[in-house]
Amino acid sequence: MDRRRAAAVVVVALGALPTSAGCSATASPGAASCVAPEVSAPAGAAPGAQIEVDGRHFFDDCFDTGQAGTPAGTTGMEPVLTVDGVRHDVDLVEPLDADAEGRWTVRLAVPGDLAPGASLRVGVSAHGIDYLSDAVSIVAP
Repeated sequence: MDRRRAAAVVVVALGALPTSAGCSATASPGAASCVAPEVSAPAGAAPGAQIEVDGRHFFDDCFDTGQAGTPAGTTGMEPVLTVDGVRHDVDLVEPLDADAEGRWTVRLAVPGDLAPGASLRVGVSAHGIDYLSDAVSIVAP
């Protein structure tokens, strides 16, 4: 096959991608994109301190195909934390549930034996996925 013919095959194949990928030139009314869940925590904390951890955009669905209404908030989430990349479960009496706006807040204790400079990330596990905050720097008490 000569170069011109090869280039034409590539152009034709690339031109067909949007259609074969399920995209459409027309937008459906009410369609939206899903917003990824977010977890926030303080930038720094001392060992043994209580920190507030917040989540938002935690829904069991995102209604991105035009469904009416608002999806339910995610329920049954389990708090988790990582210390220098090692995952640890956090024991709570009851699992966390997001409210109707997809938000939740929990107070967690920073492990008391962490040395200053350690990297802590906190969050929740939902549907088998860990959603974690940015690093919380451990500072001297």
